[in-house]
Amino acid sequence: MRQLVCGSVEMRKNMSGILYGVGVGPGDPELMTLKAVKLIKENTIIALPGKEPEKTMAYQIAAAAVPELSQKELLAIDMPMTPDKREQAKCHQIGAERIEAYLKAGKNVVWLALGDVSIYSTFTYIQRIVEKDGYLCEPVSGVASFCAAAAGLKLPLGIWDEPIHIFPGVHFEGMELPETGTVVFMKPAGKIAGIKKLLRESGREAVMAENCTMEQERIYEGIDEIPDSTGYYSLIISKKESADAPEATRACPTPDNWMEKLEKSGISVSDGLRYSDGDEEFYRSLLKLFAESKKLEDLKEIFLKSNSAGSNTFVTQAHKIKSEARGIGADRLGELFYELELAAKENDAPKIEEIFPAAMDEWQKIADIIRSVL
Repeated sequence: MRQLVCGSVEMRKNMSGILYGVGVGPGDPELMTLKAVKLIKENTIIALPGKEPEKTMAYQIAAAAVPELSQKELLAIDMPMTPDKREQAKCHQIGAERIEAYLKAGKNVVWLALGDVSIYSTFTYIQRIVEKDGYLCEPVSGVASFCAAAAGLKLPLGIWDEPIHIFPGVHFEGMELPETGTVVFMKPAGKIAGIKKLLRESGREAVMAENCTMEQERIYEGIDEIPDSTGYYSLIISKKESADAPEATRACPTPDNWMEKLEKSGISVSDGLRYSDGDEEFYRSLLKLFAESKKLEDLKEIFLKSNSAGSNTFVTQAHKIKSEARGIGADRLGELFYELELAAKENDAPKIEEIFPAAMDEWQKIADIIRSVL
């Protein structure tokens, strides 16, 4: 049975320095593996692709999880972004030789890479040269960005017999997309417009995650929302289910970012969560109850009855709706019903007639938004 270790047993006897390729995940330091943290702590030489290691994303992620990283010897491996194959090969060779100097001296080197080191990683080029020169390499898997993005979206990448296709975004031209299954475009920056065209022609929808799991994370839902330009740390996921897939597998629709949609529609999610003591599920339940409430019909009936606009029943209903609207973060709606409540208390029929239509329209708008999102 083959042992999954790079290099022969004889190599292990003769070479004491090992090059570890460590994936640090997509951005959230909490997604780093225990093994990644352990290797960084136990070794003193840390290699990073870039002229200024401390400014690299991989360093910043790892430093947040392993403060000891600031005390390590950082080895800068310059890897310029160039399409020139000869220039790339030259940089790879120089980088490998710098690392080999430490390995030859019996020192381990830990190379930090974003995501997973086996997926379109610069580490692969270095690994091949170092192994060819007779040194040991051990890749250490990390969380891939598209896996983290799918988890955040609650989007299953593969169900039942669905295939999963992963493509480098820069090489999409001339591609034919599969009829069904999931397609992931990695690092599509600079090619977004063409990829969107390809997806539309294939009858597919898509989502794009930018800066996945980082503080600057943005989610774009639907091809029309995806901008034609994006940052380097982006990916596109397109899922198209088979018509004959088991019903249970089709019970998980592509979810949307409901909080972001509510915010865009004028609902303050942060206020709503604060009223709900930060309990997201409780907040969702309040939203659903509000959207399904029959108080709107009750208030309309009261309003339409002659000489009853200033009745105690009207005041009570307006007060309840005001409180419930504020409780879900629908501030404009809450303000409108507060004005209705005051006008009703003062039996100011002209004021009520002026405000009531706008309040009803805002109520209907909020209820429709909640129903479409949840």
